[in-house]
Amino acid sequence: MRYLTYLLISKTQYNIHSPYLFKLYCEIINSTIPNKKLGITHPRRGDKITYKLANTFQPKNIYISSNSNTYTHSIINNAVYKIDTIATTTSTLPPTIDMAIITSIDEWNAIKNKIHDSSVVIWQNQHRNKQIEQEYEMLKKDSIVKVTLDMYSIAIVLFLPRLHKENYILR
Repeated sequence: MRYLTYLLISKTQYNIHSPYLFKLYCEIINSTIPNKKLGITHPRRGDKITYKLANTFQPKNIYISSNSNTYTHSIINNAVYKIDTIATTTSTLPPTIDMAIITSIDEWNAIKNKIHDSSVVIWQNQHRNKQIEQEYEMLKKDSIVKVTLDMYSIAIVLFLPRLHKENYILR
């Protein structure tokens, strides 16, 4: 039922008002990529988006949830040329985080004071149950969050000050 609701309310790139977000969505998120680049045999859409974002932004300090998808570490290692730190627990976080892959509001609360304007946060499986959806709603309301791009299997969270606060639900 959640997925059907998502399909009914989701929009396309033509509903994105910001030129920056339109370009990000069309040229990066929605672009095609050969599966062999990811280093896994049957990647899901979220895996491909994670790879493309990591490859584009080249984060140095990364937090990856221990509850993230099985292939996330491999995808990040194939996408990023030089990584300084990959933290997998909130107790070993670097001073700043360039990219984070989270699965709960507790992780968000642990990392949010390490986020900077050009950080990218990916929330995996934000629609897996009602409680996680409520937690995701709390993240969207956080004052430092500027834009969320919800694509059902993953959500992308951006913090650039030049962006207006907006929550997109995209196919």
